[in-house]
Amino acid sequence: MVFDNMRFQIASILFLSIMCITYVRYTKLPIMSTKCFSMMLVSTLICEIMDLTTVFTISHMDSLPSWVNLIAHQIFIGMLDVSIYFLFLYLFIFGKHQKRPSGKQYFLISIPILVAIAMVMMGSINFVCNENGVYSYGSMPTTVYIVAAVYLSGMLIMTLFPGHFSFSRQSKVYIWIA
Repeated sequence: MVFDNMRFQIASILFLSIMCITYVRYTKLPIMSTKCFSMMLVSTLICEIMDLTTVFTISHMDSLPSWVNLIAHQIFIGMLDVSIYFLFLYLFIFGKHQKRPSGKQYFLISIPILVAIAMVMMGSINFVCNENGVYSYGSMPTTVYIVAAVYLSGMLIMTLFPGHFSFSRQSKVYIWIA
């Protein structure tokens, strides 16, 4: 049963590893958006590895200390939130033609991720392992939905107001599809 629940994570890790190897092989411009994209790839890879780890820890809750399961979930959920944040930051900088956010902008952009990380550290989480699969729920996992809603809304707003951000028509379509 455990392997059945891990197939998606294993496939994701393999696919993302291929992307990372391909990305590392080519010369990149030393610009802000490249740094954000690199951070997004790294945080996403860590997230996928921790997702695989959490499936294992939930499936073995009876034989593992509860703190192992909790820490694995905190890292997984935290890295998922961080990946979404870096995606938003990447698009923000890309849409501003590599112009760094001002201190105020950076602070405002970072509020949702800072709140989410605090919730991941102090929030609650419950685990389920049954014939339907393994999963978790509670205030800690809910941060992912909130962070995603906030930053995805921000991404859509960036594409709709061309006076502040400059995206090609093709880039806008890619953002909307993603």
